Amino acid sequence: MVTSKAGGFEGPPAVVVLPMPETTPTGVGVVRCLGREGVPVVAVSCEKRPLSFLSRYVVERIGRPDPADDAVGFVEALAELGSRMPSRPVLFVTTDLQVACVNQWRAELEDRYLHPFLSRQALDACLNKQSTSRLAAYSGLSAPQTSYVSAESVDGYGDWSTFPAIVKPAAWVELSEDGIRQHDAFRAAVGGKAVRVANEAELENALAMAQQTRVPAVIQEEIPGASDQIFAASICVDRGGDSLAVFTARKTRQFPSDFGTGTMVESADYAAVTDASRELARAAGFWGVAEMEFKYDRRDGRLKVIEINPRAGTWISIAAAAGVNTPYLSYLELVGVPVPHVVQDRAPVKWIDAWQDWKYAVKYRSGDHTGARTTLGRYIASLRGRREYAYWSDDDPWPGMWRAMQIVKRLVGSTRARIRDRQTRQHHPRELPMTVQTR
Repeated sequence: MVTSKAGGFEGPPAVVVLPMPETTPTGVGVVRCLGREGVPVVAVSCEKRPLSFLSRYVVERIGRPDPADDAVGFVEALAELGSRMPSRPVLFVTTDLQVACVNQWRAELEDRYLHPFLSRQALDACLNKQSTSRLAAYSGLSAPQTSYVSAESVDGYGDWSTFPAIVKPAAWVELSEDGIRQHDAFRAAVGGKAVRVANEAELENALAMAQQTRVPAVIQEEIPGASDQIFAASICVDRGGDSLAVFTARKTRQFPSDFGTGTMVESADYAAVTDASRELARAAGFWGVAEMEFKYDRRDGRLKVIEINPRAGTWISIAAAAGVNTPYLSYLELVGVPVPHVVQDRAPVKWIDAWQDWKYAVKYRSGDHTGARTTLGRYIASLRGRREYAYWSDDDPWPGMWRAMQIVKRLVGSTRARIRDRQTRQHHPRELPMTVQTR
């Protein structure tokens, strides 16, 4: 037990289950959100050397099975960890698969952890794109036109006529009577989150590929516009469904530019995003911390619901930097401490995943999927202002240093491989086809 700096009370530790791999910065963000408030953090990972283990805010480091390989073993390891602690810790998970496992086996965990366990209905509303679309309509909000296609048959999509459109899994983590299934095969097959289709022929090909990977899919209309038309919220909801706080922001860049993950996110107070997030959480019966994403559709001037993630987002540390520390507020609610009223800072903060953001600048200097160019001068100017980095932090430098070493190692390895390939071609040139001269 330690005394929280912010609340002046003795509280239990937090168990943070890190993502795999930690090139997704959600884990280190949640660790810092809690640790900076004086909450002792026990970090749990299936990686051998996760960078979050190096955080100064981690008091204990635990290995566990990867739920993608052994979901039962993952839950058993969590149950054993919770049972040996002197008081019930607060459990934070950082991926959709972890969320699904924890709620699927809640009977084994709810006596050992304080955690915002979700109903099956609430979980499905977050994880399944078709259910999210229905929830938006029920809440009086807008969502992209969506059509579901099963993994067994593509019958029934024939009346789709809205192009361009996108095809993507109906759920990255599927809940069924047979258990939990993660649909990584689709991402591996297409090399990304979704496939853009411009006509019926391309749509048929994309659906055939989804069937080959045995992934239920959705067809959605593509909302035009760059990534800076995407707005996000981190919301903290109490057990009764009341919103305790909402942080809002806008994406400046994402990589890849069309269906990617944010590389620069800038905080700002958007009342429409706040209201929509609260309505979605209430209608879903949600509890805990969620990340919600919307895109502004200039065609009709409305925000369209894109997705609900039943966990903290990759950029969660910017919420705390802007005065709305949703993971810590959830921690307070779970341990039964009055949650203070917080207000988002008016001064903007920029969250940057430096390496991914630089890759964006290099790749799209000639134009992103909308044709917008990224000049060096414009890119450098965009970095000005108050910043929060995905991995680097002055008060907690080791995770950022380890991340930098990983990147350097990868760059050195790829450079050596290119040099070896060039040398091989020089010493063993391809034989030219022999020509026969005839008179």
